[in-house]
Amino acid sequence: MSFRSLPAVLAQLRQKDFLAGLLFLVIGAVIALEGAGLAQGSASRMGPGYLPLRLGVMLASLGFVIALQGLRGAADPLQRLAPAPLLAATLALVGFGLAIEYAGLIVATALLVAAARLINWRGRVFELVLLVLVLAAIVVAVFRYGLGVPVELWPSLGD
Repeated sequence: MSFRSLPAVLAQLRQKDFLAGLLFLVIGAVIALEGAGLAQGSASRMGPGYLPLRLGVMLASLGFVIALQGLRGAADPLQRLAPAPLLAATLALVGFGLAIEYAGLIVATALLVAAARLINWRGRVFELVLLVLVLAAIVVAVFRYGLGVPVELWPSLGD
């Protein structure tokens, strides 16, 4: 095994996979530590710390594996953060939060999915329409009917 120079090691540490894995590892460890301080209970009668502890450990483990993969890969310096997609995604989420009250869950979800997909557009209009319909149906099924969240599905035109 040969000794690597410090710049070569630092170049490997700047990899996106390593940094993302490190982020997951730290967040997962914090969640697991916070969850460990709460009552655990059992699988059939879960306490408030049961799920956070297990999810935190899984996230930290996933982060560890991703960080290791980042170290093993070729040294690809961290690319600059592209501000346009980040800004567009943030605006899409803010738009969803504003639209859900006035336009209803279905329209707000459709706008969010369309805006998020248009950030990096590659495809046909049919694929976008199909994606909007399927994801809006899933959101309605999960939140309105599965969880019983009291949110309007469509805009209320008479108010």
